[in-house]
Amino acid sequence: MKSVDDWLGHLAYRQLRREWRMMINELTRVSQLANRLAARTLAAFEQGELTDAEFRESSDVVLVLKAAKVLESKGADLPHGIGLLAAKAQQIQG
Repeated sequence: MKSVDDWLGHLAYRQLRREWRMMINELTRVSQLANRLAARTLAAFEQGELTDAEFRESSDVVLVLKAAKVLESKGADLPHGIGLLAAKAQQIQG
């Protein structure tokens, strides 16, 4: 028969696993959305719909770069589109 400590330990482990899966799902969703936004923003810039100044001041660029920082802080790999947008933003900044 399991002791109360064993039972509580098992419940705590299950709760941690559930929370870990939720965090992974949330990070994956943030990553996917930020990558899509990065791709749309880069496409608009490359098609001439945004000037250098508009790109630099774009709230979309700021949002993608903030998402990149969050993802990196959690040890997540950055999708290719986010990396491309970050490189373009750095290039435009001078």
